[in-house]
Amino acid sequence: MRSKLRSVAVSVIAWIVGSATVLVWSASNNGYHFSLPPHGTKLGEVEGVAVYSADGSDVRGTYGLEYQCVELANRAFSQKLGFRNLAKTGNADSYFWEAREKDLVAYPNGGSEPPKKWDALVFDGGDDDGSVGHVAVITSVDAASVTFIQENFRSCELRGLLCKYLWTDTLPLANSGGGWHIAQGRYPQPAAGWSRPQGDSKP
Repeated sequence: MRSKLRSVAVSVIAWIVGSATVLVWSASNNGYHFSLPPHGTKLGEVEGVAVYSADGSDVRGTYGLEYQCVELANRAFSQKLGFRNLAKTGNADSYFWEAREKDLVAYPNGGSEPPKKWDALVFDGGDDDGSVGHVAVITSVDAASVTFIQENFRSCELRGLLCKYLWTDTLPLANSGGGWHIAQGRYPQPAAGWSRPQGDSKP
């Protein structure tokens, strides 16, 4: 009886170890790691706009705190659209709720104006929800999806043991009843909307 129980226990342990190994291997092959790259590591680039890793450092650069989501949005607006430097003008959610003060035009998620390339995409639950929100930069749009770049957003697996910086991502885009809606996807807050400089006519 003991021999049989021991055999069952060994089989269960082997199965657990094997399953864990497969999960770790699968996660590693998808870019997940036990340790994230150091602050300021270049993660990728789209048309000259680089994306960097962030560890919560309070170092302030030309476009804001390096390398927070707002820093990337500000830098992209400046580099790709020739817009003025918005450093020290507010948190991520201000790119939507306080767009007018920044000389931006905000378009609500679900409204009639579709998102377009180089718009700032703001994730936030509301103007008075107490959150600073999150902002990304749209790099391509088609009839069914939007792709964007972002800084300081992590995706984790195995209860946080394996993580990666999700520097680029794609979410579904749908047009229903004349309104354009970007899905929430994996993000903790819904997309409030997108914004762009006033009079911007770039594609």
